[in-house]
Amino acid sequence: MRVGLLDTLLTDHLLFWQTFLAELGVLEELPADLEPDYRTGATLLPQEPSPVQLAIGRLHRLLRCDAVLIPQLSPQLQDQDELNGNPWVVDFAATASVRFSLPHLVSVDPAAAGESLKSLAVSLGLRWSQPVRVRRALERSYPRAQGRAARPDWAGLGRAVGLLGPRYLLEQPWLYHGLLEQLAQLGLRPLPGHLADPARSLELGRRLVPGLREAPELEVAGQRAQLELRSAVRALIWLLPERLPVSRALGDWMAKPRSDKPLLKLPIDQPEAGGDPLLLEDLAARIR
Repeated sequence: MRVGLLDTLLTDHLLFWQTFLAELGVLEELPADLEPDYRTGATLLPQEPSPVQLAIGRLHRLLRCDAVLIPQLSPQLQDQDELNGNPWVVDFAATASVRFSLPHLVSVDPAAAGESLKSLAVSLGLRWSQPVRVRRALERSYPRAQGRAARPDWAGLGRAVGLLGPRYLLEQPWLYHGLLEQLAQLGLRPLPGHLADPARSLELGRRLVPGLREAPELEVAGQRAQLELRSAVRALIWLLPERLPVSRALGDWMAKPRSDKPLLKLPIDQPEAGGDPLLLEDLAARIR
């Protein structure tokens, strides 16, 4: 029995699941280098956004596994009438399984924590190992259950630019490393929006933009609302994965001025491509 773990998209409790599966003796390791897998995914799915291409490339390294754990991107969507967005965001496992012959994909709720996380781990572990080993694996892995990324030191940020976008993009800096290099050359410090309180982002998104349904878009709206209040954040850049449509509700709301901080809308396609140099230089000049 071999079980893979998708290490892209959402990374909640990634260390916990790696440790738990390793202790069970079933974990299939993935190489650290992302670029070859991104290129594989881009070849297989040239019309899909880069986070999907990277995830599919990683999954194709796990074809010999019996099962693969993957995160749910919109775990809060329960009513089928609400599932009207991008199919990859709504149900990544079902969409990937239709397009490719893959191992059994097990969707894991990234919001699971505490007793719900333990219960989920036990129920899955018993599919793949004996009760005694599952109990021991849980005892050794649960202390490594990680919370969200550490919150930024707002006082020490300097001249920061907030990056807005879905967490499955922002949590993988390699997917926009060209932009990060450009910002460094301009003397701007990037602050990815997922480092703000994610639960608060979801709450604000629901309250401020009632028409939104998918967690990634709710988070983008909430990130903007949180970062605009921080004096250290001098401007905002909205990262838009190419070929991933934005709902009209979010697009209209993001187009409305909410503060005196500039907001630059920046499509992201090739990881190394970055953004339009003239637009970024103009943004840097406006906040000097």
